[in-house]
Amino acid sequence: MKCVVTGYKRNTGVSAKSGKPYDMCQINVMQPVDGRSGDTFGGHRGVELAATPEVVTAVEALTERGSRQPLLELDVSLSTFAGAQRVTVVGVKPVKP
Repeated sequence: MKCVVTGYKRNTGVSAKSGKPYDMCQINVMQPVDGRSGDTFGGHRGVELAATPEVVTAVEALTERGSRQPLLELDVSLSTFAGAQRVTVVGVKPVKP
């Protein structure tokens, strides 16, 4: 899935309750809005996706090199978290415009 990455968030620390370390990551992307067949609207909407720490590190490196909102090919995986299914980004590749 090709998306423009607009940002990322990373929260790290140690749980006060369990004492275990955590590293929660997500990226923000612009996703195309598709209508029904024959509709004339379109555009993009912002979406937050869970990501692995390696993905956030790769996005950080791309944005530090001057590519503010890189177009990336996202490799996603469906996972279960707290009893609900969610999409997790597990890899990224730069796409040349």
